[in-house]
Amino acid sequence: MASSIVLLISILLPLSLVLGDADLIQNVCQKTQYPDLCTSTLNSYRGSPLTDVKGLATIMINAGSANAADTSRFILAELVKTVSGPAAVKVFKRCSEDYKEAKTSLDGSVPFLSSWDYDLASIAVNAGRDYSDRCRDSFTFFNPPLSYPDALEQREVRFVELVVVAADIIKQLVNIN
Repeated sequence: MASSIVLLISILLPLSLVLGDADLIQNVCQKTQYPDLCTSTLNSYRGSPLTDVKGLATIMINAGSANAADTSRFILAELVKTVSGPAAVKVFKRCSEDYKEAKTSLDGSVPFLSSWDYDLASIAVNAGRDYSDRCRDSFTFFNPPLSYPDALEQREVRFVELVVVAADIIKQLVNIN
């Protein structure tokens, strides 16, 4: 009988943690500017149902970082092939570097979360977002201005949305503490 109770508790306890944490994800995401993106991103990361708000912020930051790295690679592997002339190629390469810097900035925000310095984490996350603006601006400042590629704009929109969600979750951490 006692072993049956222990078995039942060992089955139900993890289930209640998962269900409770699914509610946590839902509650946290509803307080962001992009709740559907937040929920789908957090639910797609292995282990996210068994974390806290700080862990959810870390997951969103990592998603933004991965997106920035992918965008940097995409620019060099695909978009740079669409232009001719060394000056135009230089704009694309600079844009790729901006996304690498965005990744670095986002990655640098995670240790601040670990040390409970949410203000610095927020600054680093928002700085990551600024690099996508620098990329876009480099097209405008080219003479004559280069057309900003639709494929890059779509990636930029997703990157910015991920970063905004991460920043929104960090704001929630500030309010919790």
